[in-house]
Amino acid sequence: MANTAIDELCPLVFHPKHIPTKIDNRTKTQKALSVWFILITVGFERLAFYSLAGNLVLFLTSDSIRWTSFNSITASLIFYGTSYISAVVFSWISDAKLGRAKTIIIGFCLYLVGYLFIPLFSKVEIFEKLCGTLPAYMEESTSYSKETCSGLITAALVISAIGVGAVQANMAIFGAEQIQEEKFTTRYFYKYYIAVNTGCFLAFGIIAYVQQNKSYFIGYVISTILLAVTFVIFVAGYRCYIHIKPYDSVITNFFPILINAFQTKWKHQRCAREKLNKRRALKQSIYSSDDENENHDDSVSDTDEQQISFFDYAKADHDGRYSDRIVDDVKSLRPIIAMFLLLIPYWLIYVQ
Repeated sequence: MANTAIDELCPLVFHPKHIPTKIDNRTKTQKALSVWFILITVGFERLAFYSLAGNLVLFLTSDSIRWTSFNSITASLIFYGTSYISAVVFSWISDAKLGRAKTIIIGFCLYLVGYLFIPLFSKVEIFEKLCGTLPAYMEESTSYSKETCSGLITAALVISAIGVGAVQANMAIFGAEQIQEEKFTTRYFYKYYIAVNTGCFLAFGIIAYVQQNKSYFIGYVISTILLAVTFVIFVAGYRCYIHIKPYDSVITNFFPILINAFQTKWKHQRCAREKLNKRRALKQSIYSSDDENENHDDSVSDTDEQQISFFDYAKADHDGRYSDRIVDDVKSLRPIIAMFLLLIPYWLIYVQ
């Protein structure tokens, strides 16, 4: 179980206190190489991602596919939405089960499997062999499921998006874990976002130009090759990386603590009611008309209950089953959950 304190929100990288610090026996060269392997991987991966996502709607509405604009946008939203959901799932898997490096490798494998189909779809001759003859013209009333090869295209996009989520959920933190000195962590994140923006710039500035002015096939072949090279680069640095063992994440503990808090609070309230009833019965037998004391007892009982927050009922100090640090860690999720809830209307407006 994770015994982590609520003050963990201060560092840039989360290091659970119950896990001993990983002894770093790497040479200076290996330490430097591990970071550069990751930064290069990030740059090329973002290049491949935006080479697909940036022109996806235009590609699906082009003469290569001939989908309607409405269904093309739907496919794009499916791709983005799947990647976001996948990021949440694989962040938990990496924390609690597999570790970051293995999760990233699995993500790249899925990424490549789905991505390999995109150049095939962009070549008309291959597309017609896979999916049949292209429609002579686009009908705006065509439903998504009736679009040419909608099942195969959607499957390829979803598989790639799952891989995207697995990679992106772990890459930034995995790179930061390679730096044992906290004072250099911020500098790493500067370089990380430079790599991200460089990949985005090359995707929109070069690959998108090739796709729209030369050939979608050539553009996607280039980005597919770069994605494969990216995977090779990341795996090549595997021995240079420092690997933190997986541990129980906050998400793993959230629901058990929530249930235990409900159970303990109900027990507390039941015991409080029983004690209050006993006091009332005792006082009624001694003082037949002592209403003032009854009201005083009620207020004291209510005050005692109000002093304990809901999640604190899961703490061992209040007859719960969890240590203070685990519960405080879960409590720290509350502002994060509020932030994510606010992102929902933001993205609903943004994608319109």
